Amino acid sequence: MDAVSEYRCPVYSSDSVDAAKRAELLVRPVKSSADILALVSPILDSVRNGGDEGLRACVVKFDRCLAAEDTTFPLTLKAPFPAELAPRSRRPSTSPTATSRSVLVPLSL
Repeated sequence: MDAVSEYRCPVYSSDSVDAAKRAELLVRPVKSSADILALVSPILDSVRNGGDEGLRACVVKFDRCLAAEDTTFPLTLKAPFPAELAPRSRRPSTSPTATSRSVLVPLSL
């Protein structure tokens, strides 16, 4: 497995998985609020204390957007957004009869 595909989220179509696999995919891990807060607090503190620099570091780290290391890279996008920036799920369908749904499965940290 190469470095890029290692971080890609698998996508499943509800049309191509059986009921057992669908149930397995829909199970969510149980995390306490304290566990979540312990993970999120350092990120929020980094942005609060570091301002744009902290936000830029988070964009590079979590979104793997190396362009954000350049201080001329905009951290805010202004609407209307170009179509190529729209998430695939929000792009207009090219087929009026497309009814397939996808399930995204988060990778464990």
